[in-house]
Amino acid sequence: MDEIQDIEGLTRRALQAISRIDTLRDLTKLKNDNLGSTSWLAKYSASIKILSQEKKPIIGKAVSEARRKILEACQDRDLALRLNAQNEQFTRETLDITALPTRIFPGARHPIHVLQDKILDFFLMRGWSVVEGPELESEWLNFDALNIGPFHPAREESDTIFAEPRSASMLLRTHTSPVQLRALVSNPLPLYCVSSGKVFRSDPLDATHTPVFHQLEGLVCDRNITLGHLKGTVEDLARYLFGAEVNLRMRCNYFPFTEPSAEFDISRDGIDWTEWGGCGLVNSKVLSMAGVDTVHYTGFAFGFGLERTLQFIHSLSDMRDIVEGDIRFSQQFGLK
Repeated sequence: MDEIQDIEGLTRRALQAISRIDTLRDLTKLKNDNLGSTSWLAKYSASIKILSQEKKPIIGKAVSEARRKILEACQDRDLALRLNAQNEQFTRETLDITALPTRIFPGARHPIHVLQDKILDFFLMRGWSVVEGPELESEWLNFDALNIGPFHPAREESDTIFAEPRSASMLLRTHTSPVQLRALVSNPLPLYCVSSGKVFRSDPLDATHTPVFHQLEGLVCDRNITLGHLKGTVEDLARYLFGAEVNLRMRCNYFPFTEPSAEFDISRDGIDWTEWGGCGLVNSKVLSMAGVDTVHYTGFAFGFGLERTLQFIHSLSDMRDIVEGDIRFSQQFGLK
């Protein structure tokens, strides 16, 4: 019969095409073309009902046999393609445990932490100790013990971040000076110490301010300490950080915890000056509250922000670049 020959010929072509298929997507399409609702087999199946009683079983058997052969061929090819894909994946992902490791490009620490360690090393090499304290501090240590009275503007909630409940008198420290007080109370004299860490202010984030920044403070308490010792220490640190050509000047100022007090500025050309930090001889009231014999001991203290120091070293114009975590900023400090 012509119909039988047609079915057998179409079946052979389908089987040949299936054997040449390379992808699962193409196999799915070919399967639909031969076994789907609009395929040639579907048309032959639909035509059986109009055939004579003699042809119906013959054509029906041929259609069923063709469907079985094509379906089995598709299943076999599907399995083979999946196994090939799995083997290729295994080949790609095979690990040679005897191979030497490829080069790993290291990242870099944040430049603020690098600078912090550099400054701490400066003081450690001179015999100073590094002291630390909590970021959540008591209001008394943050203000009262530093001779900052109850009506000082810095104690307003617009400047300081207080913890709840307010009655607990706890806050996020606004400077690292409480660490110095803790060191005075817990260590024997003479004392030469430096502390560094995060401090918190109710400041907006802009080119020159950030609500969370890093501060470094130094404290000396010994016999016969003078402003000359303070000035020499700050000058040595400035040359260490900025180079021998840096210019340093001190301007009289007022801080409740030092007397006399000054601000120190730095400049590369002696014309354009940048405010760097504050300093002074420790106020005798502060020493007394820490239990220090003010008749025989005096001291000096100084402090500055690490972000502003980093800005001056690398001529950075916007403090936001330091804190926003842009990878392009970190790359210039060694992150690859």
